[in-house]
Parts: sequence; structure tokens; C-alpha cells
Amino acid sequence: MLPALAAIGAGLFYSLLSFFTRLAMERSDPTTATFVSGAVGVVVFWAIFFTTLPWQVLGSAAVLPFVGAGISGPFIGRLALFTSVRKLGVSLAEPLYNSQVIFAALGGVIFFSEKVTPLGGLGIVVLLGGLTLVTLDRKAGNIVGLKRKRDLLIPVMAGAFFGASYVLRKAGLNIEPELFMALPVVSSASVLALVISTPFTGQRIRIPRNSAMWILLLAGVVSVLAQLSSMWAIKNGNLAVVIPLHNVAPVFSITLAAVFLRQRERVTSSVVAGVALVVVGATLVNL
Repeated sequence: MLPALAAIGAGLFYSLLSFFTRLAMERSDPTTATFVSGAVGVVVFWAIFFTTLPWQVLGSAAVLPFVGAGISGPFIGRLALFTSVRKLGVSLAEPLYNSQVIFAALGGVIFFSEKVTPLGGLGIVVLLGGLTLVTLDRKAGNIVGLKRKRDLLIPVMAGAFFGASYVLRKAGLNIEPELFMALPVVSSASVLALVISTPFTGQRIRIPRNSAMWILLLAGVVSVLAQLSSMWAIKNGNLAVVIPLHNVAPVFSITLAAVFLRQRERVTSSVVAGVALVVVGATLVNL
């Protein structure tokens, strides 16, 4: 029960992360948003690490999967998610990003011998139906509309990389079940990979000197809370159960968009119906 509640909490915090990032990127960009939110995690998690654990635990073999998890998501996964939030809007990007449940559940079955029940299989089919319905309405998301249909693949790619990241995190926690060793390594690997990649991608990290910086810092704090909730749930629960419960995030996301982003985004009936199917599918996977 507690891992399930932690997973739902993570879904709430992740939806707030996308919401605050959406606001900040009107004066910033996805690369900077990924760097700032990641840097907040690095500072917070290393501070916790050095006050609770001996540095010798960094010699554990678990460091390697945690580094891989940091590169897969937050680095690639979050950069893709923030890019999709900017291009598509929160209300369209978040439901598609939650395709991660399929990749994470598949990884749990392949690598950890976890079971997906017949109802769980039905839930995945329903979830896919919800994701498909979300993509059908070209008026959904940003007011300017969908410019290129292939942009819909960006949040799905983010979901795939985060699904892989959850599998790697679970593998690391099976070796060394110390959350406060995992979190700083994952965050540091993500930020370092981002900084190293900028000369090759042509992207620049531009620290904003306006209100966007405070919003990004707030997004970083929310990200810390999301990762704490998520990692605790992953450590104490099954991926096939925990990750689907993250899929409550679109419910929070479309609510925030409908209330606070009405001048920037459209929350259409197709999106609402699609999100409802996503949540039903995620619930079935949990049975």
C-alpha cells in the first residue's frame, strides 16, 4: 500500500515539474530547464548523502547501473520531455510521456521475473487506446496547434528512456538498497552528461536572469520530491505495479492546464477521454 501511495505522490510531483517548467520555458529553453532542475537535485542529494552515509559505499557495483539510469533519465528522458512540453503543451505531452508504463513493465518482466496479470495485460491495451485517442485531436495542447505530427514521438521517446531508467534504478537498488546513494549518483550522471553533450548538440545552457530562474528552482525542488517518492516506491514495490501508478500524473497535468494555462493551451474532450483511459489502464495493471 505505501509503495502505491508513494508512486501516486511521485505522479503529482512530476506533473508539477512539467507545469512549472512549461511556465519557465516562455523565457528559457529545455536544455537550461533540464540543467537547473538537475543541479538542484545534485546539491540536495549529495548534502543528504554526506550527512547519512559513509563515502565508501560509492565503491559498490551499484554505481554503474545508477550512472546508466542518470544518462537514460533524467538526462535524455527529461530533455525530451521538456522539449515536448514546449512544442506540444503540458496537456498533450504528459499523457504521451506516460507510455513509460509499457516500457517499465516490460523491463520488470524481462529482467526481474515480475508478473503481469491478465487484467494487467488488458490495462496495457486500454492505456495504449488512451494514448492513441490523445494523439487524434490536432487542436489539443498549445494554442498554436500541432505543427508537425512527428513531434508526438518526442514524449513517447521520453517515456521509453525513463522506462529504461527505472529498470536500471531497480537493478542498482537490488545491489545496494541505499536511496541516498542512488539519488546523488543518478542526478550527477544526468547533469554531467548534459554538460558534456552541449558542444556536440549545439545547445547552450543559458542561466536566466529573470523570473524564469525562480520558477526553474521551484521545479528543481518539486523534482527532488518526485525522485524521492519514486525511488522509494521502486525500492519497495514491483515495477509493474509502481510505474503504472505514476500515470495519475496526466490527471493532475490536465487539471493544472485547464485551470492555469487556459490562455496557452487547449484541453479538449479527446484529451480528457484519452487521459481517463490511461488512468483506467494503469489501474488495471495494478490489479
